[in-house]
Amino acid sequence: MLNKILFITGPLNGGGAERVLLDILHHIDYDRYNVTLAQIVPGGSLDYEIPSSVKRISLWSSYDLHYKLSLRLSSMFGMHHFLRQRINAKLSHMCFDAVISFLEGMPLKLHGLLNIPSARHISWVHCDLETLRYQSNVFYKNEETLAYLKMDRVVNVSEGCSLGFSRLFSIDSSKLSVIHNPIDLKKIAKLISSPILINKVFTIVSVGRLTNVKRFDRLIKLAQKLRNESVSFKIIVIGEGENKKELLDLTENNHLVGFVEFKGFVTNPYEEIKKANVLLCTSESESFCLALVEAMALSIPVISTRTKGSECIIGDNQYGLLVEQSDRSIFEGVMKLYNEENLGHYYQQMGRKRAKDFDMPQFMDKFYNLLQ
Repeated sequence: MLNKILFITGPLNGGGAERVLLDILHHIDYDRYNVTLAQIVPGGSLDYEIPSSVKRISLWSSYDLHYKLSLRLSSMFGMHHFLRQRINAKLSHMCFDAVISFLEGMPLKLHGLLNIPSARHISWVHCDLETLRYQSNVFYKNEETLAYLKMDRVVNVSEGCSLGFSRLFSIDSSKLSVIHNPIDLKKIAKLISSPILINKVFTIVSVGRLTNVKRFDRLIKLAQKLRNESVSFKIIVIGEGENKKELLDLTENNHLVGFVEFKGFVTNPYEEIKKANVLLCTSESESFCLALVEAMALSIPVISTRTKGSECIIGDNQYGLLVEQSDRSIFEGVMKLYNEENLGHYYQQMGRKRAKDFDMPQFMDKFYNLLQ
């Protein structure tokens, strides 16, 4: 008999957690596992990548009035009846061996309201909850803690985030696991098989959702400093998000159109990364920056602001450059790689080596062990 797994998540937009989930769905052994994906609402830019072997369930067809009122009553007044009724009507009659809420926030909240006592309950945390409480408003009082307490296992994606999680929530440390996000080295190699045209100027690429925590506004300030230093450069930004118009306006107002380009969502970002001289992460908070490891796999040197996730990947400047959370430190890090060609070659080699630590087969072994 096949083991039955239920994943609970939202729409599959272009974030790192969603891409990790898709990698799991593409690598899981369907001769051993029957997989159901329950989405709060369907859709998202990566929705088309869900394998046909996965059974799909939408908890709502859209963020409609029922959803909004149910969430408001639950988060503001602790009246969980309508959310509990919806998720249990959709799922509780089904048998599962493991239930996994694959994101913090709303997937965890719904998981906490689900009544399937026979299953192994696992929740995945893809952000640094100690520093980024962006989803806390969906919970009523101590509901978030209670939901985590119901879990048999809580997975963080870096050691620093797991420590932060244990400081934030009073949960038995024996229930906590760390599983680093994976990359699929074979898939990446296939997607860059065609010849790559290298950019003629020093090119910086940055990848992620255009949100406040990613601090892409720092790229505009960096561009100003590089222009003032007469550096021949270009900054490429890959990703969509609510801050896009603000960032485009900032670029135009500072006369940086042509120096900074926002490419939006790109189906195959690896070709853009491969053409760059450096990948730069400017986030205020990261649990595990997948783009850093992907760049390493492509032999592209990386620079990142210091976060729990970047420290986990880069170490003490062993596999890339860690810079502080300031515009000046970011600029100095970029100029260091711009001026020191040998350092760039060193990080190309070390990054390639480091990327192998996060390859998909090792991750899947840990994933299967988690289900036991």
